[in-house]
Amino acid sequence: MGLSTLLIFSAFLLYSSIFLLSTQAFDNDVLLEFKPHENEGLYHVKIHSTTGDIYIGAYNSLYRLSGDFNIIANISTCSSDDCDNINKILEIDYDHDRLIVCGVGNNGRCEGRSPVDLVTLYESDVDKEIVSELSAVGIIAPGVLGDGTRDGNVLYVSSGHTSLNPVEYSYRYINARRGLDTDVLFGLTSLAFNAITPSYNKPIQFKTVFNYGGYTYFVAFRPNDTYYFHSRLSRVCQDNSFVTFSEIYIRCVVNNVDYNLVQDMYVSPVGTELGTSLGLQAGDNVLYGVFAKGDGSGVATGQSAMCIYKWNDIEDAFFKALNGCIAANNDIHTLDYADDADCPQFFSFTSDDIQSMMCPPNDGRQLYRRYSQGTYTEAAVSEALLTVNDKILTSVTTAIEENRTISFIGTDNGKVIKIELTNKTSSRVYETITLDTGQEVRSDTFIDIKSNYIIALTEKKLVKLQVANCSWFITCDECIRPGKLDADPYCGWCTLHKKCTRFKDCQHTSWLPSNSAQCIEIESLDPPFIPRNSENVRILLTVQQLPPLNINQNYNCKFGDFQSSAIKDGETLTCNSPPSSHVPQIPTSQAFVDIILSVYSSVTDVYFVSTEFTFFDCSVITTCSECVTNFTCSWCVYDNKCTHNASTLCTSDDTIILNGNAVTSPPNGFQGQGSCPQIHQPNEELIHANIQKEIIIPIKNLPNTPKVNSYECELEIEAQTVRIPASVDESNSNITCSQYTYDYTTDDKKEVNAYIKVFWNGNVIDNAYQVTLYKCNVQRPDCSRCYSMNTTRSGLDCVWCTGDQCSYSPFCSSIVNECPSPAIIQTLPISVATVTTQPEPDFTEVIELVGTDFGQIMSDIDNIMIDNKECVIVADGFNIALQSVKCKAPVFDSVSQRDVIITVQGKTSAPVVILYQNPIISDLSPRFGIQAGGTTLTFSGSNLNTGNDVMVYIDGSECYVTRSINENQIMCTTSNYTSGAEVAVTVTFGNAVRDGPTFTYTTNPTVTDFQPNKGIQAGGQTIRVTGTNFQYVQKAMMLLNSKSAENNCITLSNEEMDCESPPADLSTSGHRSRRQADQTVLPLTFSFDGFIPALRGDFGFSVYPNPIYYPFDNMSFYGETVVDGIYRFDKHIDEFMKLMGSDINLASDVEDVEVFIGSVKCTVNSITRTVVLVEIPDKEPNPVDGEDHPIVMMDYVIYVVLF
Repeated sequence: MGLSTLLIFSAFLLYSSIFLLSTQAFDNDVLLEFKPHENEGLYHVKIHSTTGDIYIGAYNSLYRLSGDFNIIANISTCSSDDCDNINKILEIDYDHDRLIVCGVGNNGRCEGRSPVDLVTLYESDVDKEIVSELSAVGIIAPGVLGDGTRDGNVLYVSSGHTSLNPVEYSYRYINARRGLDTDVLFGLTSLAFNAITPSYNKPIQFKTVFNYGGYTYFVAFRPNDTYYFHSRLSRVCQDNSFVTFSEIYIRCVVNNVDYNLVQDMYVSPVGTELGTSLGLQAGDNVLYGVFAKGDGSGVATGQSAMCIYKWNDIEDAFFKALNGCIAANNDIHTLDYADDADCPQFFSFTSDDIQSMMCPPNDGRQLYRRYSQGTYTEAAVSEALLTVNDKILTSVTTAIEENRTISFIGTDNGKVIKIELTNKTSSRVYETITLDTGQEVRSDTFIDIKSNYIIALTEKKLVKLQVANCSWFITCDECIRPGKLDADPYCGWCTLHKKCTRFKDCQHTSWLPSNSAQCIEIESLDPPFIPRNSENVRILLTVQQLPPLNINQNYNCKFGDFQSSAIKDGETLTCNSPPSSHVPQIPTSQAFVDIILSVYSSVTDVYFVSTEFTFFDCSVITTCSECVTNFTCSWCVYDNKCTHNASTLCTSDDTIILNGNAVTSPPNGFQGQGSCPQIHQPNEELIHANIQKEIIIPIKNLPNTPKVNSYECELEIEAQTVRIPASVDESNSNITCSQYTYDYTTDDKKEVNAYIKVFWNGNVIDNAYQVTLYKCNVQRPDCSRCYSMNTTRSGLDCVWCTGDQCSYSPFCSSIVNECPSPAIIQTLPISVATVTTQPEPDFTEVIELVGTDFGQIMSDIDNIMIDNKECVIVADGFNIALQSVKCKAPVFDSVSQRDVIITVQGKTSAPVVILYQNPIISDLSPRFGIQAGGTTLTFSGSNLNTGNDVMVYIDGSECYVTRSINENQIMCTTSNYTSGAEVAVTVTFGNAVRDGPTFTYTTNPTVTDFQPNKGIQAGGQTIRVTGTNFQYVQKAMMLLNSKSAENNCITLSNEEMDCESPPADLSTSGHRSRRQADQTVLPLTFSFDGFIPALRGDFGFSVYPNPIYYPFDNMSFYGETVVDGIYRFDKHIDEFMKLMGSDINLASDVEDVEVFIGSVKCTVNSITRTVVLVEIPDKEPNPVDGEDHPIVMMDYVIYVVLF
């Protein structure tokens, strides 16, 4: 058979709780991303200013990328198989069209490489190390070699050599200029470097290098004589020899505490607000730096800070260093690590002379000193304007946007923190983006010249991201966040376009920056509502932040679908309301309808601000109280109606009650709800059920008698109503409801509320009169409860009647005044534990007696006895409503049944039995659990359900007992314990103590890694978790944004477990969140028996959209390979089947996907974002389930997909 066919379903069959058939496209911060082939470490990146090509110095490798991050060239930087080449310097030599690449793997050599194919063109002497493994930085800048005869660009290199390095001393140059001309490439002369003195054996950690103001600056930290590390800033004059090299301390402090390890520095201008606080002009340059607090050995801790330095302060520190060297002849001003450093004394030099020697012409004045340094007290000092306590700040770069200063700071855990620098001592973090979880952000971070995007390098990837994504915010409040600290300073509300943009993208001047105090809004309407049948009413809109109008521009108002021209006066607009034909009908049971009132701009053709406007209809309102408290309605008393125009719509001789909000004085003094006819009820009306009586109801503002010809009362009780004739007294202030028998049917309620409404001429008074009906015999089953004030309140007239019943006094023919003897119905619990320990406790357990006629108050009880011992009553242990009393059961050491008797006011009950028994613990499982607690323990034995107060203690710490106690089992959950140890276990039954087997607390589990660190939104992927101390955990769960998967993790060993990734909730829950490219990074934690350990580093989990697979009836994806939903192929030609979809490989690898054709499992060759490539079996598989052709089935994570 030439063609073999496969039957494919025309649609998916999906077995999953979550699946998306379509996805929504989002604008994202991350635009492009590059990861190297072999997951090499990345160290430096440079962007070619002309071609836009990107060069990356990696571990043993060099990359050239296009501007869209595609690889153009890639080459190894190794010269041998055992190479370990970490890139230290990557520069572009534009003068000679080549790359300068230096690494530690090739004996610290530097190379000149082609910028096209990256091949080596030149290299430094193989025996002479230029960069060291410890640290090295380099930059190309103008300079002279030692004799001053060669001008032009040179390579500045600083390398952290010490005298302990295994390199010949003559080659160890701490700082040097090296030639770039081909004939002297990487060469230097005698005055183009400073070499390390042989006695100096301390490490120097160079962090970065930059050019500014005719100097090349080197940033480093190194220890002093007491081996305490300090940050240093060094510089050398570009127009003179290297003897002008000088170093100062640079301090970033918080309350005079040093953050002593500099990590990165960056020269950039300041915006207006920051500049003003520094005493600078907007656009003046400053030096930004990020620092970490050291642990004492030069290792950075998670405490970091950011500081800003004015150049005047930097210059002053360098002046003090040079002045101390020349004028003071002080050894402390001689650079301690530089060989041949010298500070001769010249007292005749003035301050101006010293200033002229900072970077003198090449005329010999530089020889007045060789290599100066400042002291700690002469440092350039700045107070930190930002501190963090949980990460190391590793890079800093800044930008100016509309005179606001914005900084982008990288961290050691792969994040970029976006910060607005508001003044010299404060800042605000407005967003944090995860670029590469757990990987350091390198100092090579660039902002393009137009400030549209950032290129940032981490240890494992290169990322291009937008500086801002304003379009992500839909409303003005989301955009500018009035009063909040997380507003993006790049974003503002483009008012007339009704969208969030950057200023440059807003085509008009109506742009509200994110530090605006208020969004544009319609603050008020005058009037705020009008009758629905009103037309052409002038409406005054007060609009906050209303943009001005230019010539030939206008605003309009739109009421629903009706447009009205607007007249602008300052921040107010005046519009006419629509005709009633354009107003929607008022919904049934409502008195108003709201429509959208929008303001339209002729400039942008956009309705840019809106609110709700209300049209009302008073005639729909049926009560006086509601009428005169809503809108501008008034009440016609005798017409019994609500109207917005009482003067014309009420009967001429009617009484009118004006609206409470009316500003005009009512002619008859009636205004507001207090003038409405209403019932006045000063006291509670109590009526026993089945009593016939008349009720008098006080009334205020009752309409005058001559105009009223009928009165009625309407009783509502148990959802039933009945009309009762009524009359009014001569004062017109009381309504009397005629004789009626008041009763209710339910027998389980002591009291029921009934309500009486009053009608006059068929019109109802607004409020109701409440009557409380009651029955004495309900919930008063004994004499004590019938007479007790706690169960029978005063005024009810209930008595205990012959026949053992609580009755209404008029219903009782023979009243019993003395209650009968008490009776015990039961004891709770029915058993207590014997006590076998010494000394004996005062009692074994608190028990409760339940019965009848225990008295009306606790003092009525004389005593409670168990055999011959008293059971002492517990304070506040008497419950009159339940007729129960609690007492402390006395101690007995033998197992037996014992009699319980209660005596009340001299009357004694019949005895009931309580059992004293011996609970025995025989075993405990498990015997190990984590210190944090949460382990469920099971005790086995006999009589374990003794008593009602079972407690478990593990070395004094409570193990929380569950209620599932039975005769043979007790279960409890351990609590936190301070240390790991084998400890004693006790179980208490009340005050009776029983010892159990010992229990051992083990060290809490930790998590060190998990892979993969990404998954799909539906969850269900297997995540391998590594860590420690998993062995004794009973229930481990992976929590994503605090949500767990359905299944617990499976423990594989003490160090490994497999967890199922939970489904991800990507809702913002009221706070701002950002998506990173196709992913959303959510916080990830783990729960071990309820213990959630603190995770070191960044444990974010990247969530990607659920993949979508397209059925074979989708011709747009499969084309001619499918016919009528059947995939056709020629097995002699075709090797692979392509299953089409989208977002397939974002969070998955080949191993995650299994494909079956019929019953045959096929090999998945590869997956891409849109294709699963499957090898076709050599032999056509047999169909299953009676189909004509074999079905294709994919098993993917938690999906089962049939095509």
